[in-house]
Amino acid sequence: MANWGTIKQDILETIDKPNDGSIVERSLCETLRFLRTMRFWWNESTFKVYTVADKGEYDLPQDFLGFIGKVFHKEITVSDGVTTEGAKRELVPRTMDWLEAYRYTNEEWDASLASGRPLFYSLAEDKVWLSPIPDSDGDEVSARYLRDLGTPQEVYSGGSWFVYAPNTETAIATTFSHAWFKEGYDILKHRCCYNLYQDIYKDQENAQAHLQKFLEAMDRVRSETSRRKAARELRAIW
Repeated sequence: MANWGTIKQDILETIDKPNDGSIVERSLCETLRFLRTMRFWWNESTFKVYTVADKGEYDLPQDFLGFIGKVFHKEITVSDGVTTEGAKRELVPRTMDWLEAYRYTNEEWDASLASGRPLFYSLAEDKVWLSPIPDSDGDEVSARYLRDLGTPQEVYSGGSWFVYAPNTETAIATTFSHAWFKEGYDILKHRCCYNLYQDIYKDQENAQAHLQKFLEAMDRVRSETSRRKAARELRAIW
């Protein structure tokens, strides 16, 4: 699999402009931030937690960027060793202010509505908050979500630029890699080259050439993403 070092060297050789590599590294950071909210087969996953009675908040995955589509709640009951699953019901997104006002009002005027089957959810403090607060154990809350596979960060300190590995203050290793460096290599490379030619070297001809290559690579992976999604949905039906 390609990694930080190989794509950096590839871009340096492609642009063939004098620099010490730090400009390329900073542009890679910027490009990954730009791309990470785009949905492809390699950066989606499934979120699933099971309720605990009288507990309203549940941790989100460390790589969580946002939910894709709807969030569902499903009642699961066990009786005499037999598990029964109810229908999935969509939870309605609300703000935390709304949830807090809803809970306060219910506790003030009708305590029976403060807990029960969840109807709403909100996101705050790296958690998903449910309301009403679940009154039973083992119900399922699930959704598809967008993953942050790891975004390095550029930092200016002491007159120099440094690039740190994701969520650390440790210099990024040349071996750093994830799916963007394999499945999304052409997208990452050509978008980075476009940024460099457009913003640093002011070379419109080469900027437009790499922008076109970037768009062509995007079309390819979007088509493949749609194909895989259709296959997954077909398997679910059968």
